[in-house]
Amino acid sequence: MKDAKLQKQMQAAAAKNDFGDVPLRVVIVDDAFEYERAYLTGVILSRTIHTAVATKGKDGTCMVRYIQMTQQAVGKKFDAPQASMPSDESAIRCENVNKERSSVVMGADACLERNDSAQRAGCAGNGRRRTSKASVIMAKN
Repeated sequence: MKDAKLQKQMQAAAAKNDFGDVPLRVVIVDDAFEYERAYLTGVILSRTIHTAVATKGKDGTCMVRYIQMTQQAVGKKFDAPQASMPSDESAIRCENVNKERSSVVMGADACLERNDSAQRAGCAGNGRRRTSKASVIMAKN
């Protein structure tokens, strides 16, 4: 799913979280929102979508953080996105933040792509694999 306006709002929401890093890019990795509805009436209460957020730390290192964004329903519209804490994260080369990639690869697969064996060793058993039909994501290397 691509929505430039929503992605900018999500980048602002990620900046408000206490990561200590600056968000550089947000990619929506789900095809559509998941909606939460009131049990009795079916009225939409909120909607949620998963994102990959590239951030740059004070030390100059870049990370991809996988964050759930939620918007509360306000009448027939939705308020600004709220970012949850990251469910997973992995290092990325800063020069690759704006490169295109056809799927999201994280956790153990991302660790295999690293060049430094010490870095790979630190990743052992670190994650799961998430793939998405999203057409754009940061390239790992």
